Amino acid sequence: MVNGVKQNISGGQLIKLERLWKAKDKVIVNFEMPLQILKGGLSYPGFIAFKRGTQVLAMDSIFNPGYLNTMPLIVDKNTRFSIINATNVISKGWIGRQAYTLTIGTDKKQKPIVLVPFADAGQQETRQQVWILTHEN
Repeated sequence: MVNGVKQNISGGQLIKLERLWKAKDKVIVNFEMPLQILKGGLSYPGFIAFKRGTQVLAMDSIFNPGYLNTMPLIVDKNTRFSIINATNVISKGWIGRQAYTLTIGTDKKQKPIVLVPFADAGQQETRQQVWILTHEN
């Protein structure tokens, strides 16, 4: 959008905006940032991490009390993960405006976890964790 007017743009291409720009012109860019699951490989076997767009996400103990390194996520090849904005969990004094609730879609009842950008995690002398233990069914 340029100044509130939607532009006729299709995805997957480079966009060039040519115009005479004025003070206070405003451009809003929206694009998808799907959740990616990263496997731990040889360095972190049995672990996974989550990435949204270019951001690696982390659990922070302030949002996930008693959860870090205590309970593996139960996953199998059919497990589906979904992520939604959870800015309502951000407490006063937290630097950053991004938090997400990760829901794990399996037959097993699993507690959702809150993820924040790795760059924000641990800022209040809390524990943080990127690689999350999994248990495969």
